[in-house]
Amino acid sequence: MVQGRSIQQSSVTDKIRQAAEKKAEKRAENGVDLKVAIRRVMQANAPAVDAQLVLDEVAKPLPPEGDPMRRVHRIVELIQQLDRMVADLSPELPFTGEEKKKEITAELRNLIADTKFVIAPSTGAATYTGWPVTWAPPEGMDSEKANVIGALLRLGEQGLANRLRTCRSPECGQMFYARKKSQRFCGLLHQQMALLQSPEFRANRAAAAKDRRAAAKKAQRRKGGR
Repeated sequence: MVQGRSIQQSSVTDKIRQAAEKKAEKRAENGVDLKVAIRRVMQANAPAVDAQLVLDEVAKPLPPEGDPMRRVHRIVELIQQLDRMVADLSPELPFTGEEKKKEITAELRNLIADTKFVIAPSTGAATYTGWPVTWAPPEGMDSEKANVIGALLRLGEQGLANRLRTCRSPECGQMFYARKKSQRFCGLLHQQMALLQSPEFRANRAAAAKDRRAAAKKAQRRKGGR
């Protein structure tokens, strides 16, 4: 199991903490300890923090050969390929990508197996009730890169790696973290835009317009026959 969380985090952590404090204050009004409430909300949002660390990295240009971040870029790319294959499956058509799926899965497993991630504990002032522990990369290791690797491994450990997706809106294509399993768009606006442009929606809209015209003509004929 991958333990701990680095002391260096994306700016999204601050935003989540602010939101957590607001939620926690409301819970505190109902008798819940404020610190406990903040910790619970932060734990619930921990995957989003990890996801943002990875998204920030893959938004950068592809690193050179030998850079461990190049591995991260490739892992995310393969995860997205597999996720799109699953999302695009049609119950009406046979699946023809089994060999490609096996090929991608094999490469992904090799990349994950070869990924090295080392963290070490650092303890604070101890009392008879306990002591604080911070897990961080050892001295000499690039902490920023270690943070990203650790975040990706934690997402995979929790079965959330495939939540790193590309918005399916033709006008977007931005990567995002899907908080819900079924989420395929980065936001409601792009989901609605894609819906309005879909062939199904256009066909339904045309059929509805045709029905309205037919109903109007029928009503007009009835009115003229009186």
